This record gives sequence, C-alpha cells and structure tokens, in this order.
Amino acid sequence: MFASIRRHQNWIWYVVVVVIIISFVVFFSPASKQLGGGGAGPDQDFGKMNGRAISREDYAQAQKEAMLDYFFQYARWPNEASKSMGFDLGIATSQRLTLTEELRQMKIDPGLGAAADWIKQVFRPAKDQPFSLDFYNQFINQTFKQQGIDGDNVQLFALHEVGRQQLIALYGMAGELVPPQEVEVIYRREFTPSLCDAVFFSITNYLSSVSAPESALLAFYTNNISDYSLPVRMQVEYVRYPGSNYVAEIERQPDVAKAIAAKADEVYAKEGPSHYPDAQGNPLPAAAAKEKIRGQIRIEATLLAARRAANDFLRPLLERASTETNAFHKVAAEQGLQIKVSSIFDEKNGPAELDSPSNFRRAAFPLSPENPLVPSAVVTEDAVYVVAFHQRIPSEPQPFATVRERVIEDYKNAEAFKLAYAAGEKFASAATNGLAAGKTFAQMCASQKVTPVALPAFAPSTRSLPEIENRVPLRDLQIVAFELPPGKVSGFVRVPEGGMVVYLRAKAPLDEAKMKVELPAFAEQVRRKREYMCFNEWLSQQHNVLYTPPQASQRN
Repeated sequence: MFASIRRHQNWIWYVVVVVIIISFVVFFSPASKQLGGGGAGPDQDFGKMNGRAISREDYAQAQKEAMLDYFFQYARWPNEASKSMGFDLGIATSQRLTLTEELRQMKIDPGLGAAADWIKQVFRPAKDQPFSLDFYNQFINQTFKQQGIDGDNVQLFALHEVGRQQLIALYGMAGELVPPQEVEVIYRREFTPSLCDAVFFSITNYLSSVSAPESALLAFYTNNISDYSLPVRMQVEYVRYPGSNYVAEIERQPDVAKAIAAKADEVYAKEGPSHYPDAQGNPLPAAAAKEKIRGQIRIEATLLAARRAANDFLRPLLERASTETNAFHKVAAEQGLQIKVSSIFDEKNGPAELDSPSNFRRAAFPLSPENPLVPSAVVTEDAVYVVAFHQRIPSEPQPFATVRERVIEDYKNAEAFKLAYAAGEKFASAATNGLAAGKTFAQMCASQKVTPVALPAFAPSTRSLPEIENRVPLRDLQIVAFELPPGKVSGFVRVPEGGMVVYLRAKAPLDEAKMKVELPAFAEQVRRKREYMCFNEWLSQQHNVLYTPPQASQRN
C-alpha cells in the first residue's frame, strides 16, 4: 500500500498519505508485499511451509491475519480468555500460513480490485451506509494500530480472504447438499424455546459458615502456591521515536500546512459540528473543531514520520542481527541513538513508565535470547519503538505474609463453594427422586426449602438474556437445557457465583408461520456453515501435510 510512497524522501509524501488521500486507489496501489511474498530477517526458525523455511516477515503477517480473523468473528482481540475457549494464536498463525501457501500453489490471486471491494464492503459505518474512507482511516488508526496492524496488513488480509472464498467454493462444495427436511429439523432444534426454572446456590450464602484457622490457610497457600507467585517478568531495551520530534519538520513544509487545513475543512464539512462537542456536550465553534481535526491529522503525520525513522534503524539491524552479536547496540551507536531499558513488566501489564498500550506489551513479552528482536516497528499513541530483549525474570512465589489477605479470601470462597456444591447435589438428588415419585418441582423446592427462579424463555439460537447473565453464562444454560428432557432436572452446574440446578418445565410451541418465512434464509446459512466445515476439514488436512513446526524443522 505505502510501498510507492516510501520511495520518496520528502516529508510531504508521508503527510499526503494521511491528509489528502485523493482517492481510494492510494490504498490499493501495488505493494511490495504480494500474495505469498516473503522477507529477509535474522536466522530464526519459524518452521517450514511445504519444505521452505518460513520467513520472519511472512510469519508476522500471518500472525496479524490470525488476529484480524478472530477480530472479525468476535468483535474483540484474542486474549487470555480466548485461550480458555480453545483459541491458540500460534496454531491460528500456522493455519493462515497454510492458507496463503495453498493460494500460492493454486495461483489464486484475486487482485487488488477484489481486495478493495472486500474492504469497501466490510468497513462501512453501518449496514445501510456506504463505505467511508474517513471511517476506514479512523478504524485503522484507532482500533488496529494499537495491535501493530497497519493498512498494508489489512490489504493482504483482504486479498487472502477473497482468495479463501474461492477455495471455500471449491472445497466446501459438498456442504451445499443439505436436504430441506434436514434444514427444518435443524431450525426446530435451534429456535424452539425452553421454559426453565432454576435454583441457585450462591457462595455468598455460605461464607458466614466458614472459619479460617491459620493451619488451614497455610495448607491452602502451600497447595496453591502457583496462584500466589509473581508471574514471569520481562525487561526490554528500546529506541523511542516520539512523534513530537517531527512536528517542526513537518510544519516547515508550506504545502503540508495547506493540505492539513484542506483536509480538516473536508472532514468537518462531512461529519458536521455535532461530531466535535465541548465538555458540556455542545458543538464546538467551527474554528475550534477544525483546529482539533488538524491536531489529529498532525499526530498521524508525525507518527508516520517517526515510523520511517524507526525503519531506517530497524532495516540494517535485521540484516546484521543474524551474523553479529550485540547488533542492537552496535547499530544504535553508529546512528547516534539512545537505548533505554524498560522497567520490569509482566504479560498483562506493559512497562509502567511508557503508559504503553497493549500492542507494545504483546510485541515485547514473547522476546527471548533466541528471539531477541521485534521484527517491525511498534506504534503507540504518541511514539514508535524498536524493541529488543534485555532479560526474562522467572516466576517466584511470594511469602505467605505478603499474600495472607488474598489467601483468606480464596480459602473462604473455596470452602463456601464446597458447601454450595453439597447443598446443590443434595437438592438435585431429592428433586430427581421426587419427580419420579409423581411430585411437582414446586413441591420439591418447598420441601427442600429452596426458592426456584422462573427463567425467561430461551433457545439455542438466543444470543442474549440480560435478565440472568449476571448469574449464569447464557451458553452454559443453553447446554444444560438442550440436554434435558421436559419434566427433568439437571445435576449441580457450576456458575460464577456458585452453582445451580435447572428444571425444564416444557418446550414452548414453535411459531410455524415465522418458520416458513425464515426457512429459505436459514437454509442458506446452514449450507454456508456446512461449506465452511468441509473447507476447514480440507485445510486442516493440508496443514498437517504442509506445515512443519519450528522444533521439528530444526531436526529435519
């Protein structure tokens, strides 16, 4: 995207990218990174794809594409919770590498026009609104840049996504063969509402019954010492390029000042005064609003300039890092750059003195003696960084006295849960026996002195149930209800605040008229889903054949 612009040495070109953006073509001019392209970098094993070593550049792009794929599916970035749900960024990255290799082998190059069309379709302010270049730029700068993802990465992702659609059409074809009768069965299963009651066994109801003798606390601390250990921590070295260093140089260009002013006028005219309120929520005067817009544009321009300077350091550094020890310090000294050492930080929190957003932490924390450099400049809200490994500090336990209050709280919650679990299991058993003997659920609740809660109707297709989601995750409730026959109770089901027992009163009647109207569109959704399943199965097989992990690559 920016390859042609980077060939120019004047600052004006960097500002033009941000402030003028004459047409959408600027974003889709031929780039140096083409479909399946590679890049040089320090000797580091990223594994092999189809027998060829995976380059640092290809791996970095595939990792960003895996993150983008997750973002477009779930509207959030992958995090620690994603791991618990089965998402592994390393696996997802290798799968994206397999996808691009298949596109390369099959000579599928959708073209920049198709990628532009994909982006125009996806990056719309709303479904009923057309593509907005300003909205696209804002999305890239405010949402993606914090993850180290720029327009180049998005362009390649779009190319590969369009190519993937072509592969899905080819290898997912078997998924289209879904009989109408099966579609109706699936619809009924997904949309038939369940009518349930639940009895909740909250931990808070049992806390007062728990004592915490010192001997029990010490034993609990010893048995769970990993929970009270300091995490693995890091320090990195970095060269910082503040955007503010480039303000004067940019503003000395008279044409740039005019371009910034013209772009600010254009943005203000398009978005209107209401987009720029004061502290009281009233629209700013036009002059003040335009000055605010000009300030935002200047920040973006300075960061682009800072990134160019960072790349001038990073380029020779990457070339020399594979053959020279201490290349980071040598190249910095040759260019007269100051290296700083960060404060100690962990995987969840970046260096405190940088007030750094998540992309700095994400980029820096995986570094190691074997992987000592972040291969691309790290862009934050006000600066650009080139980052290298300094030291990794192993996890270490904290003394009992330091974490005693936490241990007390955790111990009491654990013991209260045991009591809640015992009460829930007792009730579930009694309710099961009582229902089998002809008693009602209400009678069993009364005899066991528990209070049932009538839940709102829900189906497997229900996406939100605000009335109960503060007590139980909707997905957990759906799984339990789906497996229950009407008139039966579940066992004890653990939920965040303790546990519950669910009773399925009945399945509500399905709206037959609504089903007839919705079936054609639903059938298309089922076919699409089956297509993706068939395609993913094929891609998984290809991944197993083509991809060699790093350690296995070293042995080969």
